[in-house]
Amino acid sequence: MFYTEKFKYNKTANLYTCPTGQELPSHSKVNAKRRVYYNKEACKNCPHKADCIKGKAKYRTITRSQYAEVLDEADNTFKENLELYKQRQQLVEHPFGTIKHTMNGGYFLLRTLEKVSCEAALLCLGYNLKRVYNILGFDNIMARLAVISLTFSAFHQFYFPRPLKILCC
Repeated sequence: MFYTEKFKYNKTANLYTCPTGQELPSHSKVNAKRRVYYNKEACKNCPHKADCIKGKAKYRTITRSQYAEVLDEADNTFKENLELYKQRQQLVEHPFGTIKHTMNGGYFLLRTLEKVSCEAALLCLGYNLKRVYNILGFDNIMARLAVISLTFSAFHQFYFPRPLKILCC
Protein backbone atom coordinates (compact mmCIF):
# COMPACT_ATOMS: atom_id res chain seq x y z
CA MET A 1 0.00 0.00 0.00
CA PHE A 2 2.86 2.39 0.70
CA TYR A 3 4.93 2.03 -2.47
CA THR A 4 6.44 5.23 -3.84
CA GLU A 5 3.97 5.14 -6.75
CA LYS A 6 1.11 5.52 -4.27
CA PHE A 7 2.44 8.89 -3.10
CA LYS A 8 0.89 11.66 -5.24
CA TYR A 9 3.03 14.56 -6.43
CA ASN A 10 1.59 18.09 -6.53
CA LYS A 11 3.61 20.09 -9.05
CA THR A 12 2.25 23.52 -8.14
CA ALA A 13 2.87 23.13 -4.39
CA ASN A 14 6.04 21.04 -4.92
CA LEU A 15 5.10 18.39 -2.38
CA TYR A 16 4.03 14.77 -2.11
CA THR A 17 0.86 13.52 -0.44
CA CYS A 18 1.08 10.13 1.22
CA PRO A 19 -1.78 7.56 1.00
CA THR A 20 -2.98 8.60 4.48
CA GLY A 21 -3.34 12.22 3.35
CA GLN A 22 -0.25 13.72 5.01
CA GLU A 23 1.85 16.22 3.05
CA LEU A 24 5.58 15.71 2.53
CA PRO A 25 7.22 19.04 1.59
CA SER A 26 10.55 19.39 -0.18
CA HIS A 27 13.67 19.91 1.93
CA SER A 28 16.06 20.53 -0.98
CA LYS A 29 16.97 23.45 -3.17
CA VAL A 30 14.69 24.00 -6.16
CA ASN A 31 17.53 23.45 -8.63
CA ALA A 32 18.90 20.31 -6.90
CA LYS A 33 19.40 17.24 -9.07
CA ARG A 34 17.57 15.07 -6.54
CA ARG A 35 15.00 16.61 -4.24
CA VAL A 36 14.12 14.98 -0.93
CA TYR A 37 10.57 15.09 0.51
CA TYR A 38 9.65 14.12 4.06
CA ASN A 39 7.54 15.08 7.09
CA LYS A 40 9.03 13.97 10.41
CA GLU A 41 6.05 15.04 12.54
CA ALA A 42 3.46 13.25 10.39
CA CYS A 43 5.47 10.02 10.36
CA LYS A 44 6.06 10.14 14.13
CA ASN A 45 2.30 9.77 14.87
CA CYS A 46 1.28 7.67 11.84
CA PRO A 47 -0.52 4.36 12.60
CA HIS A 48 0.96 2.81 9.40
CA LYS A 49 4.54 3.66 10.30
CA ALA A 50 5.63 -0.01 10.43
CA ASP A 51 4.21 -0.70 6.95
CA CYS A 52 5.59 2.45 5.33
CA ILE A 53 9.08 2.88 6.76
CA LYS A 54 11.79 0.31 6.08
CA GLY A 55 14.88 -0.37 8.14
CA LYS A 56 16.04 1.87 10.97
CA ALA A 57 14.68 5.10 9.47
CA LYS A 58 12.44 7.20 11.68
CA TYR A 59 10.46 8.80 8.87
CA ARG A 60 9.60 8.16 5.22
CA THR A 61 11.54 10.01 2.54
CA ILE A 62 10.73 10.30 -1.16
CA THR A 63 13.40 11.39 -3.62
CA ARG A 64 12.54 12.98 -6.95
CA SER A 65 14.98 13.40 -9.82
CA GLN A 66 15.18 16.55 -11.91
CA TYR A 67 14.15 14.31 -14.83
CA ALA A 68 11.08 12.85 -13.10
CA GLU A 69 8.61 14.69 -15.36
CA VAL A 70 10.26 13.29 -18.48
CA LEU A 71 10.24 9.79 -17.00
CA ASP A 72 6.57 10.10 -16.03
CA GLU A 73 5.72 11.26 -19.55
CA ALA A 74 7.61 8.27 -21.00
CA ASP A 75 5.71 5.90 -18.69
CA ASN A 76 2.37 7.40 -19.76
CA THR A 77 3.33 7.11 -23.43
CA PHE A 78 4.25 3.47 -22.87
CA LYS A 79 0.93 2.72 -21.12
CA GLU A 80 -1.06 4.44 -23.90
CA ASN A 81 0.75 2.53 -26.68
CA LEU A 82 1.14 -0.92 -25.12
CA GLU A 83 0.18 -2.79 -28.30
CA LEU A 84 2.71 -0.81 -30.34
CA TYR A 85 5.48 -1.63 -27.87
CA LYS A 86 4.57 -5.34 -27.95
CA GLN A 87 4.89 -5.29 -31.74
CA ARG A 88 8.25 -3.51 -31.47
CA GLN A 89 9.52 -6.15 -29.07
CA GLN A 90 8.65 -8.86 -31.59
CA LEU A 91 10.11 -7.17 -34.68
CA VAL A 92 13.05 -5.04 -33.61
CA GLU A 93 14.38 -6.11 -30.26
CA HIS A 94 14.67 -9.84 -31.00
CA PRO A 95 17.79 -9.53 -33.19
CA PHE A 96 19.56 -7.39 -30.60
CA GLY A 97 18.75 -9.89 -27.85
CA THR A 98 20.05 -12.75 -30.01
CA ILE A 99 23.25 -10.88 -30.82
CA LYS A 100 23.77 -9.96 -27.18
CA HIS A 101 23.05 -13.30 -25.52
CA THR A 102 23.75 -16.11 -28.01
CA MET A 103 26.57 -14.43 -29.94
CA ASN A 104 28.26 -12.78 -26.92
CA GLY A 105 27.74 -9.31 -28.34
CA GLY A 106 26.95 -7.62 -25.03
CA TYR A 107 30.01 -5.40 -25.18
CA PHE A 108 32.63 -4.42 -27.72
CA LEU A 109 36.16 -5.76 -27.55
CA LEU A 110 37.73 -2.93 -29.54
CA ARG A 111 37.92 0.84 -29.12
CA THR A 112 37.50 3.81 -31.51
CA LEU A 113 34.46 4.40 -33.65
CA GLU A 114 35.93 2.80 -36.78
CA LYS A 115 36.84 -0.45 -35.03
CA VAL A 116 33.57 -0.65 -33.10
CA SER A 117 31.62 -0.06 -36.33
CA CYS A 118 33.50 -2.91 -37.96
CA GLU A 119 32.86 -5.19 -34.98
CA ALA A 120 29.15 -4.33 -35.00
CA ALA A 121 28.98 -5.00 -38.76
CA LEU A 122 30.59 -8.42 -38.25
CA LEU A 123 28.10 -9.26 -35.48
CA CYS A 124 25.21 -8.29 -37.79
CA LEU A 125 26.71 -10.34 -40.63
CA GLY A 126 27.01 -13.33 -38.31
CA TYR A 127 23.40 -12.90 -37.20
CA ASN A 128 22.20 -12.67 -40.81
CA LEU A 129 24.18 -15.79 -41.81
CA LYS A 130 22.71 -17.65 -38.86
CA ARG A 131 19.19 -16.60 -39.94
CA VAL A 132 19.82 -17.66 -43.56
CA TYR A 133 21.11 -21.03 -42.35
CA ASN A 134 18.03 -21.55 -40.18
CA ILE A 135 15.63 -20.53 -42.97
CA LEU A 136 17.21 -22.16 -46.06
CA GLY A 137 19.25 -25.01 -44.62
CA PHE A 138 22.75 -26.13 -45.50
CA ASP A 139 21.99 -27.96 -48.79
CA ASN A 140 19.99 -25.07 -50.24
CA ILE A 141 22.74 -22.57 -49.37
CA MET A 142 25.42 -24.74 -50.98
CA ALA A 143 23.33 -25.13 -54.16
CA ARG A 144 22.91 -21.36 -54.43
CA LEU A 145 26.61 -20.78 -53.83
CA ALA A 146 27.43 -23.27 -56.60
CA VAL A 147 25.24 -21.31 -59.06
CA ILE A 148 26.92 -18.05 -58.03
CA SER A 149 30.35 -19.64 -58.42
CA LEU A 150 29.53 -20.82 -61.96
CA THR A 151 28.17 -17.40 -62.90
CA PHE A 152 31.27 -15.68 -61.55
CA SER A 153 33.56 -18.14 -63.34
CA ALA A 154 31.82 -17.50 -66.68
CA PHE A 155 31.97 -13.74 -66.09
CA HIS A 156 35.68 -13.93 -65.27
CA GLN A 157 36.50 -16.01 -68.37
CA PHE A 158 34.56 -13.61 -70.62
CA TYR A 159 36.16 -10.43 -69.35
CA PHE A 160 39.61 -11.83 -68.51
CA PRO A 161 40.38 -14.49 -71.16
CA ARG A 162 44.13 -14.56 -70.55
CA PRO A 163 45.51 -15.52 -67.15
CA LEU A 164 46.78 -12.66 -65.09
CA LYS A 165 50.53 -12.48 -64.68
CA ILE A 166 51.68 -11.96 -61.14
CA LEU A 167 54.93 -10.10 -60.88
CA CYS A 168 57.28 -11.22 -58.16
CA CYS A 169 60.27 -9.26 -56.93
